[in-house]
Amino acid sequence: MQRGGLYLTSLEVAVGDALDRAGIGYVPQYSTRTGFVLDFAILDRHIAIEADGPLHDSPDARKRDAFRSHRLKQEGWTVLRIHWSENIEKAVGSLLG
Repeated sequence: MQRGGLYLTSLEVAVGDALDRAGIGYVPQYSTRTGFVLDFAILDRHIAIEADGPLHDSPDARKRDAFRSHRLKQEGWTVLRIHWSENIEKAVGSLLG
């Protein structure tokens, strides 16, 4: 799905819409200094948001995601993974509290 010149999955669009509704500023598809591309970055709080669709449910994908989260944390990011089956509004709302 195209949004602002970027290709985003339907889950990423839903997360972006929830961030917009919550008034949280973010950068979509943000490249870190070590080459990771984050689904969303909240730069002033150094928060990485990853929207994990159904393809992230396999054991191999979970392993890759865990490695990626570990590396991002080593770079100083707080990582929020939003799974496709969870309530997106509630997950985004956790950023406000």
